[in-house]
Amino acid sequence: LFVLSVCDTCAYVRKRAVCANTELSDTIRNQILTFHNDARRRVANGVEPNKVGTLNPAKNMYKLEWDCTMEQQAQDALASCPSGLGSWPNMAQNMMTWTSSAGFPNPGAQVNTTLNTWWGAAKLYGVTDTNNKYTTSSLYNFANMVFSETSKIGCAYKICNSNKLIFTCLYNGIGYYTNAPMWETGSACTTGSECTTFSNSGCDAGLCTKGAPVPETNVQCSANSGMSDSVRQKFLELHNGYR
Repeated sequence: LFVLSVCDTCAYVRKRAVCANTELSDTIRNQILTFHNDARRRVANGVEPNKVGTLNPAKNMYKLEWDCTMEQQAQDALASCPSGLGSWPNMAQNMMTWTSSAGFPNPGAQVNTTLNTWWGAAKLYGVTDTNNKYTTSSLYNFANMVFSETSKIGCAYKICNSNKLIFTCLYNGIGYYTNAPMWETGSACTTGSECTTFSNSGCDAGLCTKGAPVPETNVQCSANSGMSDSVRQKFLELHNGYR
C-alpha cells in the first residue's frame, strides 16, 4: 500500500523583507517603528510623563512610516564605523554607540535600551517651555523623535570589530531648532479633517496620517505653466488680507 502525500506548496517560501537591506531584520524594523508611534500617540493623548506632571497633549502629531531609502542611507553612514553624527541638511539624526567585550548576540536589546534612553530625556530633564519649544540640547534625541511634523523614519545598526555596536536613526523632520515648538498643544485627532499640517491627511487612533500629495492644478491661467492655482490663491489671499 502506497500513500501519496500532497502538499500545497511543497517548498518553503521565505517572506519578503520590508526593505532590501539585509543588515536589519523586519523584527527590529517593527520594534523601532512601533516604539516611536506608541510614544508619539501617548504625547498626543496627553498621558506621557514629564519631569513634573505630564507633557502637553498634541494636535497634528503625525504617525511615522518606515522609509527604506532612509534606512539604507543610515546603513551606509555606518559603513566606516563613525564616531559622531553625519551631515544631513534636510534630516535629523540620532546616534548611540555601545561597547561590550562579550559582543552583541541580541542587538535588539541594545536597540530597545537606546530608544528608551533617547525618549526618556523628557522625563529626566523635563520639557519646561509652556509651548513645547526646544530649549536645551539635553532634549536633542527626544526632540527628533517627537517632532510632530516628522512622517518618515529609517534606522540601522552596525557591529564594528565585534565589540562595538552603533545604532542610528534618521528622521525626515528636524526637531532640534532652538526655540521652535516640537509640537503644538491641542487635542489628539479623531478625524482626518483635524489634521491640517499636510493636505489629504487622515487620522489613526490619535495620530495623523500623511496622505498622498494632492496634484496641483493650473486651470485659471493655463498658459502660464510656471504657476499653480493654489499659489495664485495664496497670493490673492495675502494681498486681500493686507488691503
